[in-house]
Amino acid sequence: NVKYEIGDDSESVASNRKKIMQTLGVDKQYFAKLTHGNEMKIVDNNLEQTEINNVDALITSESKLALGLSIADCLPIVISDGIILGIIHAGWRGTVLQIADKIVKRMQDMGLNANKAVAAFGPCICKNHFETEGEAAINLSRLAGDDYKGGKYFADLIELNKPVSYTHLRA
Repeated sequence: NVKYEIGDDSESVASNRKKIMQTLGVDKQYFAKLTHGNEMKIVDNNLEQTEINNVDALITSESKLALGLSIADCLPIVISDGIILGIIHAGWRGTVLQIADKIVKRMQDMGLNANKAVAAFGPCICKNHFETEGEAAINLSRLAGDDYKGGKYFADLIELNKPVSYTHLRA
C-alpha cells in the first residue's frame, strides 16, 4: 500500500513509497488525492508537496519523478509520448466531465507529440458489473448516446473514454 488515508501504518506506507522510488530510479514521487471530478495539476521537481489535493489527473514533462493515484473500480489512464506523461483517474463523474479529453488537450498545449503518444487503460469495473442509477445513469447514458428510460444503466468506462485515444492522439 502507498496510501496514507486508508489506515495503514504510516511507516509501512513510507517504506513502500521509498521502494517504488528506488525501483523506478526516480528522485521524487507525487500522488493525486482524488475528488472524482476533472481537475488536474502540472507537476515539476520544484513542487514541495508530494500529496496533490483535489485532483484526478497529474501531468509532468520532467524526468526523474513518478506520478501516482489510487484506483478501486474506476478507470486509470496513462498517456505519454515519452516526454510528457499524464495519469488520469476516470470515474463516472470524470468520464461525464470528459477528464481524459481535457488532459490530452492540456498535454498537447505542453507539446505532446500526437504521433508518438500512447494511451493505456488499466483495469476497472466492467460494463456487466457497473450498475448505475439516477444522476450517474442519466449522464453516462447520454454520453454513450443511449436512449435511457430510467432504472438501472450499465456503463462501460473504457468505451466511454476510448474516443480520446482515437480523436486526439492520432493526427
